[in-house]
Amino acid sequence: GARSWICRKPEWPARVEQEFQRGKKDLQTMQFDALSYDPDVLQHLALEIFLELGLDTKLEIPIPKLKAFIMAVRYSMFSNPYHNWEHAFDVTQTAYSIGLQSGTFSRLSDVEAYAFILSSLCHDLEHPGVNNPYLVSTKSALAMLYNDQSVLENHHCCRAFQIMSHREVGLLEHLPQEKYFRLRKVIISNILATDMAKHAEYVARLRKLTEGGNATDGPLNKDVQLEMEILIKCADTSNVLKPFSVCKKWAMRVTDEFFLQGDKEKERKMGVTPMCDRETQGRVALQKGFIDFVVGPFYKLVGTVFPGSEQAFSLMAQNRTEWDNYTDDRLLQEHEEEAASPPRTHPTQQPTQPPTQQPPQQQPPQPQQPPQQQPPEQPPQQPPQQPPPAAAQDAAGPQAAQPAQQEVPVTVPAPAPANSSDASATSRAESLAPDNSTSPELGPEPPAAWRNSLNLKRHWQHGPGPGRAPALSLSRMCGQGQLEAIAAGPAGAGRRGRERV
Repeated sequence: GARSWICRKPEWPARVEQEFQRGKKDLQTMQFDALSYDPDVLQHLALEIFLELGLDTKLEIPIPKLKAFIMAVRYSMFSNPYHNWEHAFDVTQTAYSIGLQSGTFSRLSDVEAYAFILSSLCHDLEHPGVNNPYLVSTKSALAMLYNDQSVLENHHCCRAFQIMSHREVGLLEHLPQEKYFRLRKVIISNILATDMAKHAEYVARLRKLTEGGNATDGPLNKDVQLEMEILIKCADTSNVLKPFSVCKKWAMRVTDEFFLQGDKEKERKMGVTPMCDRETQGRVALQKGFIDFVVGPFYKLVGTVFPGSEQAFSLMAQNRTEWDNYTDDRLLQEHEEEAASPPRTHPTQQPTQPPTQQPPQQQPPQPQQPPQQQPPEQPPQQPPQQPPPAAAQDAAGPQAAQPAQQEVPVTVPAPAPANSSDASATSRAESLAPDNSTSPELGPEPPAAWRNSLNLKRHWQHGPGPGRAPALSLSRMCGQGQLEAIAAGPAGAGRRGRERV
């Protein structure tokens, strides 16, 4: 029979009201900056999206199950520079915002709206930090498993339903069979639509819809599935739609991840993808080309089909003009200055400690006050204790630095142009590389405790093997523990797999 391994379950984090209200204020807008929030706050805001849409009451979804699902998604994301938990939330929030502005949610059923948010949150589950052509070229286990067809997107779909069907999550068990299969079809179609290899196909479909001049009266309004696929594509590439201060931070992250893939390609002595070559590809030039030739024409067509969404695309032209004033040197210099600035303090304890400690310290003038006056002297000592972990995280690598990843992902060396020396390029690559635990096939390897607890190591390096289902992985090392999870497979599969780890 199936074998299972139980891991510790992290608690749902306490809500910091000040940060939560700051995020809730911009949750429905395109001004939201996911990189300025603590990951715990993003968990609460992800739950808030479901609640604002009323999905918990309309579909009778228990909130504890939603919380378990959100935590599982968070701890299933790897510590990549770009494809991480912040990106998963950012796409979800953007899809929510565009869906409201375009009126899409008014045309969706409750199950379709539910599937739309779920697919946005799960669209990059367990992304390894490399693209599909890399996985196919290296004959990776995932490419073999999915027959070289939308490898990552198929993997994201698979993991999404494994999480939602997990015994400790059970997010879909309350749905009737008819609604379950409708939801499953929507989620799979939405996630597969994010494969950039299909981008030209969607551009052609949009152009065909706009040829008649009456796009809003065309078949798109009747094809809600195509509408959701287009909007999730917009959300997945929406960094250029955000304020330039936000757009700039995401540009650094995505080019960092591209260049890390280029480094892997050089190590394997294979052809280097042009946009992933840190020696020849400029960061700013990459952003200009992405707007001019990839997403710019696409967003223009989307704005024609969805007149209400034009406001969401208004900042792209301004950002494109702003990039003309930038060079790689300036971009790296500003990034270095932001990294050197004091990190944003996460008020997990500060909002509660001052009001509880200060009133009793000043009011009662009793001899017992001296020991009570010492706590106020301790909080000033706590902020200096935060920078040392930041420095320690920079030395430990991205995995250790992930909790402070919102504004200062890493400490960047001295800025260098795109054609800088190999030494400077190597130093930055080493600061961003996920330690030395990289798989030659899939990129960053999950933490050891994650692999060993749920038999992910064998699947990550060699695939599930003939006749075996991929091991389910929901847990990840965190400050408070791991998510309780169960890995199940065909008869005898789990046992054999566990013995091999």
